[in-house]
Amino acid sequence: MFRERPLDAGPYSFVWADTLTVKVREDSRVVNVHALIATGVNADGHREILGLDVTSA
Repeated sequence: MFRERPLDAGPYSFVWADTLTVKVREDSRVVNVHALIATGVNADGHREILGLDVTSA
């Protein structure tokens, strides 16, 4: 999981997390699926994807 990823490649001047929720069909029923993404801006000013996790409710 991305929550356990070490951030020792930093320092990161800015870090943020976002979630995208989408309804999908799973086993003939509709459920919410969440894509959680963490992004950071490194010392050079470039964005990096720090982690991604997909969960269903």
